[in-house]
Amino acid sequence: MMTDSEAKKFYKSAKWLHKREQILKRDHYECQICRERIRNADESGTELPVQDRRIRRAVIVHHIRHLKDNP
Repeated sequence: MMTDSEAKKFYKSAKWLHKREQILKRDHYECQICRERIRNADESGTELPVQDRRIRRAVIVHHIRHLKDNP
């Protein structure tokens, strides 16, 4: 388990900032949650409202597993 202080230090580290930028570039700065929502709707044949089909600009990189639980 990681403390809040340790997590904060990690997110300010050059290593994380570099990795974050790599991920955002790889994903063309597109929100992957938006992409997943659209993909799931398309696969299931669900019609989404126009505003929910919009892919927003990504500003956050989400972890597959939470950092504090999986340092």
